[in-house]
Amino acid sequence: MTAPILLLASQSSRREQLLKQLGVKFSVSAPNIDESWKVDEKPTDLAIRLAEEKAETCLQTSTDSNAVILASDTIVSVEDEIFGKPKDRKDAIKM
Repeated sequence: MTAPILLLASQSSRREQLLKQLGVKFSVSAPNIDESWKVDEKPTDLAIRLAEEKAETCLQTSTDSNAVILASDTIVSVEDEIFGKPKDRKDAIKM
């Protein structure tokens, strides 16, 4: 039996950096999912739903049945108003 491989279901360079700092061996399997939010969806519910969708997509596309999948999502919000990903630095400053 081979050791399980960790699949990071994310395109986040920060998550990759953190795993590398911990000395964890992993592969990136960044699923392409629709990350838009639903009307009246709370930020925490959105983060959970997106992480679950990333994990499920990664599970369906993985060729390694022994893989462990790490999926998460970060949502920025203020008083339940969700801020999407900024388009560029100027947009980030505006937010």
